[in-house]
Amino acid sequence: MQLQGAVPPSGAGAAGATATKKIDWQEFYERSVNKSAQQNGGRPQYGRSCQPEFKICNTGLAYKSDKGLDIILKVTEDMNGKFIRREVCTFNAFGDVRDCFDWDTGAEHKDMKDNKGVWTQVN
Repeated sequence: MQLQGAVPPSGAGAAGATATKKIDWQEFYERSVNKSAQQNGGRPQYGRSCQPEFKICNTGLAYKSDKGLDIILKVTEDMNGKFIRREVCTFNAFGDVRDCFDWDTGAEHKDMKDNKGVWTQVN
């Protein structure tokens, strides 16, 4: 997958790794918040949507990489606010296909958005 652009603003690797240490989620998140705020007039760009049929909510933080890639940090929680998954996703030029990796497991997948704006995992 093309996740090379999904780097924290510091330049650490796609899964948050550097040559000498692995960056943790909190540090990656904080750097991404700062990058998003710089790009959006001082306010990070957040979004949230819930899927009652699955009893989950997703919160996303969006920014552009130094190479112009659209990136989102996505956190999925159950209806009680319990953490389920943390992902980093990059988008194609049209914004309708995203390549994602699970921060904690390293698993990768691709999602596509339908004409109603619903994202579905396709692999």
